[in-house]
Amino acid sequence: MLERVDTICVTVKDLQASIRWYHEKLQFTLLHQGEQYAILGFGDHSAPFTIEEGTPSVKTNTTYPIFYTSNITRAHQHLQELDVQVSSIEEDADQRFFTFYDPDNNKMQACFY
Repeated sequence: MLERVDTICVTVKDLQASIRWYHEKLQFTLLHQGEQYAILGFGDHSAPFTIEEGTPSVKTNTTYPIFYTSNITRAHQHLQELDVQVSSIEEDADQRFFTFYDPDNNKMQACFY
């Protein structure tokens, strides 16, 4: 029935500004652009990341992507240097991770295990 994740989708208020932000800050590449959405690729992951132009919720999203990184400290430092809003690196019994946000306050995390 369900075979794989097709895409992860978040809502943004300014599509062009968000395409630039995701490219400049996270090094995502533009795979396809429609009138009100863009499909972005990253790493060697087969499921793309989709941004749709609309009205983002004033609340923090409860569904959010978690990206894997093999160097959590370097990824954290890199995003801080680019003035991305990031939390401190946290650690639990299984992983190290941090939370970060795009300009529309969409929550994301990076993890290492």
